[in-house]
Amino acid sequence: MGFLKSAKHWVFFAAVASSALALGPPVVADENGAAGGLAWLRSSQREDGLWGWDDRLAVRDSVEVLRAFEALAPSDPILSAAREVLASQAPATVDLEARLVEALRPTISEAILSVAMGELLAMRSRDGGWGITAGYETSDALDTALALRALVSTTSLGANERLAAVNRLIALQNADGGFGAANGELSDLKTSAEVLRAVAAISRIGAVDALSQSLVQFLLGQQQADGGFPAFAGADTSDVRSTALVVLALVEAGADMAVQYPAARGYLLANQLPDGSWEESAYTTALASAALAGTLPDLMISKAEFTPSTTPRGPDVSLSISVANLGLADARSETARADTRLAAIGCWVEQP
Repeated sequence: MGFLKSAKHWVFFAAVASSALALGPPVVADENGAAGGLAWLRSSQREDGLWGWDDRLAVRDSVEVLRAFEALAPSDPILSAAREVLASQAPATVDLEARLVEALRPTISEAILSVAMGELLAMRSRDGGWGITAGYETSDALDTALALRALVSTTSLGANERLAAVNRLIALQNADGGFGAANGELSDLKTSAEVLRAVAAISRIGAVDALSQSLVQFLLGQQQADGGFPAFAGADTSDVRSTALVVLALVEAGADMAVQYPAARGYLLANQLPDGSWEESAYTTALASAALAGTLPDLMISKAEFTPSTTPRGPDVSLSISVANLGLADARSETARADTRLAAIGCWVEQP
């Protein structure tokens, strides 16, 4: 994706026009959790602006760091610098190109995005999935999942291509519901989690319920007594990286983790190093920090309505707002605040 080097140079509430609602001050994570992880990541950025000790995986590691900051500290100035550095990268593999395209998609121009998507689509294998690089005759689950996730919500991937890729994933699924790193290999949880993340993205525009449910069931069934998840199906030793990826995938898929999440959180916190990192790895630390975002409440407006719903100009009306918590942690008592002027409909909201 060498053309992305140019990216840094181009680089109702009804029908209310000016309404907003805020829900109290942001909740800050404990220093020995996600906040500690982000602090370590800030201090471990390389001189070239990337993360990770292995140059071959610096794009992968840096993309996950970017995602962690977007989830936990979206106003951090490190984000713009990280995006600029990532835009100058030109990976040769489907894995890295797909991760890079997805990460930069919200910030690059439509023209550059279209070229990027076209190149990624052209790297497909003949069987409908994606392999390690362009020209691979046989696709694998991980590369197919990553490419699908990058392409699924764009016009570059047509319905026929999407269906072919989903069918390829179904063909690659093991009997236990998981996916192996390579065709025919034992199910590993990191690959299975990445596939579930892709399936979760696909589910917004197409029915993949059977594939999603079997993956969720497989992953939930692998949790160990210590709360963690192993690297491979049937293993009896938990793995930090696998645990973080599984938690992220299950949350993105909307799985009910009310029982499993507290134990997984406890496992991650118990395995955090004194310096705030996990495994002294940027990749693992970014994943674990993002997974611990579930320790925060996630509040959103789920419903807003006027009573009565219609009224002539003049009389008072009541405005009822319902707030839902999408997070895995209880929300503390919050104060809702709304803009006083609702100019589009010519009325004001009086606040107590």
